[in-house]
Amino acid sequence: MIRPHGLIFALTIFLLTACAAQSPQSSHEMAKDSFAELTLNSIVVLQSEHDLVDQGSRSAEALNLDEGSKALSSIIAEYFAMKGNVHILSAMQQESLTGTFTGNLRKRARHIGMQAKGDAVLITRLIDYGKLEGRKYGANEPASVSFDYRLIHLQSGRTLCKGSYEETQKTLFSDLFSFGKASQRKFEFVSADTLLREGVERKFGDCRHLATQ
Repeated sequence: MIRPHGLIFALTIFLLTACAAQSPQSSHEMAKDSFAELTLNSIVVLQSEHDLVDQGSRSAEALNLDEGSKALSSIIAEYFAMKGNVHILSAMQQESLTGTFTGNLRKRARHIGMQAKGDAVLITRLIDYGKLEGRKYGANEPASVSFDYRLIHLQSGRTLCKGSYEETQKTLFSDLFSFGKASQRKFEFVSADTLLREGVERKFGDCRHLATQ
């Protein structure tokens, strides 16, 4: 027979063990909840880049991506035009804040964001920018775009939101499930910039820190 004081001791050990096992998970959940409730007073937006930006020779592909990156940066600036806590850096401002710092895109972005005294920094990387070739009702080559983005919390370095977008416009007959999208585009072939704009609105709208509505 278990004596009363022995039973109390066993229960105490059980409760302590249970609490110890649960505390790491609780701490993790608390940290997760704190980011869920996070408010960003200042979001720093960098100019869009691409992977060929540092190449010495400017190939036709690199020049095309240069043009696409500028287009994507302009579209992002338009998207955030009415969002007061977003600060878009020009290429000159970005270069000035970079100084002599070296590192990959994510490390440089965090350095620049801290120099700009932001709470988070938004980076976008253009992967593909294929222009529409032909007419809006009969394209020889439809537009094709691809980009990804990441919103980084500067103090912790944690990624708050990220996503990617890729689309090559298809004809209605080649994709019978795209009737709604084709109808919105008036059954026309659209430009690469239009695809970029649709992608920015869709992907940024999925992130509560970047949504404008």
